[in-house]
Amino acid sequence: MLKENHIRAIKEGLSAIEWAIDQGLEDKQITIGFYSSLIAVNLLELYLHEINILKIDNMLKHEWFKSKNKIKEKLDFEFEEKEKILELMFKIEEKRNILCYGKRQRLEILNNILEHTYELKDLIESLGVKIETD
Repeated sequence: MLKENHIRAIKEGLSAIEWAIDQGLEDKQITIGFYSSLIAVNLLELYLHEINILKIDNMLKHEWFKSKNKIKEKLDFEFEEKEKILELMFKIEEKRNILCYGKRQRLEILNNILEHTYELKDLIESLGVKIETD
């Protein structure tokens, strides 16, 4: 995927999360689940494209990040802050399906997912990837 498409997806996801926060997280857990996952995968893909590890026509699948074994299998190369990035992605993805398809979750879980999402965004940006948000 092209850089501008990743950035567009990230911005759209961040906008949807801001909307969900404004509307009240308790009633928007599906939005949080879907968009946190979308943002995380696009952030990592964008970073890996920018450091020339992942070819532009290769894609990461969000499902990979709910299994630590699958992550090791699919991302068997090194990059800066790999362990921290993958741990944050795992924390986001392990809750995705319950948020999107399951019963209502505690506000604490929603807030944790948001914290992990913003921490991942900040970490990727600290590695030199610029995502300008409005």
